[in-house]
Amino acid sequence: MVKIAMTTLSIIAFLAPILYGLSEGGWDLQASLFPRYIPPTVGLEMGKPTIKVDGLSLILSLQATNTGEVRLSILSMNALAYALDGVVLGESRLVQTVTLSEGESKTITMSLILREDAIQKLLLYLKQLGHVTISLDGEVHLKIFSSTVKAPFSISFTLSASDLGVKP
Repeated sequence: MVKIAMTTLSIIAFLAPILYGLSEGGWDLQASLFPRYIPPTVGLEMGKPTIKVDGLSLILSLQATNTGEVRLSILSMNALAYALDGVVLGESRLVQTVTLSEGESKTITMSLILREDAIQKLLLYLKQLGHVTISLDGEVHLKIFSSTVKAPFSISFTLSASDLGVKP
């Protein structure tokens, strides 16, 4: 009798954690035996920049929104600026590092330093067309948890003659 009781208790002690785990997993044996890790999403959305002229530089202020599920830091954003016909106008850089929590938006500032040879071309576009579309194509370096991630980015904006005080 004691032997039967001990055997029964041993079976219960063995099966109880298994049954508990299956009940917590919705009685899905495959999910319980082969759990899947679903990583959190990472997302960064950039708004349209506002432009301020500062000598041979354009200061771009734009809204950055963390659309992901984790906190991230924008460590750097480096890009080349192109005009419509592929002419390189200059280089842009992030002014300072920005940290964004989940769902948070902040204004980030980039400095676009125009090349001297491109300024005349830019002024010509503005005089002829009244505006020019500029594309920034480059890389953004993000810090997520303890990892640094490099990703491509592209932003386009229109620079009008009135932004620079040029009459078309």
